[in-house]
Amino acid sequence: MPAIDEEIEERKIALMKPENARSIREKSLVRNFELVDGMLLKVMKDRVNAEKQELIKTWKAFVVPRVLRKYVVVECHDRMGHFGLRETWETMRRYYRFEGMKDYLKYHLRACLNCMFNGNLSGRKEGLCNPIRPERRPFQEVFMDHMEPLPASRGKQHVIVMIDGLTEFVVLEAVKTTETRYVITHHVPRDNVSELWGSRAIGIR
Repeated sequence: MPAIDEEIEERKIALMKPENARSIREKSLVRNFELVDGMLLKVMKDRVNAEKQELIKTWKAFVVPRVLRKYVVVECHDRMGHFGLRETWETMRRYYRFEGMKDYLKYHLRACLNCMFNGNLSGRKEGLCNPIRPERRPFQEVFMDHMEPLPASRGKQHVIVMIDGLTEFVVLEAVKTTETRYVITHHVPRDNVSELWGSRAIGIR
């Protein structure tokens, strides 16, 4: 026999009483709750901005007993395609409600084996990859970066790493500084791909 959720039962009992027969505590306990066909529902509200006018959107969500919480999360996440936190949360909050629901969902997603093995991670999605097509001649396009800091030798403690985009030929060059005006004395490709910014930027195009 499943355990009784005392808080849910207490609200149900209070809602079955006439409103004028409820105590102050019971009135507070059942505020924004309704009893429909023996099911406890919570009246949910959202503020919605529509054409510069703030509207209140309301709906009713089923209050889930503790014994059914795992079932609800599995139905909304596992059986609906293993979507991330945002999508699963939006589905759950439209139909269900229980205390600590979002934290419970986060824990379930972190422990989901399917998501771990298939890379269905929750949260912000990664951007799309933009592959770079290789040029027709060597050293027309170079990928460049710096290795630093290294032990100084003859006043040089940085290494420029250059990789040709077509042949993947690698050039390493020791330099004293990573400033652009010194870097371009070694080689000026037609296209340069670098992650450096500011005074150390070597992006030439």
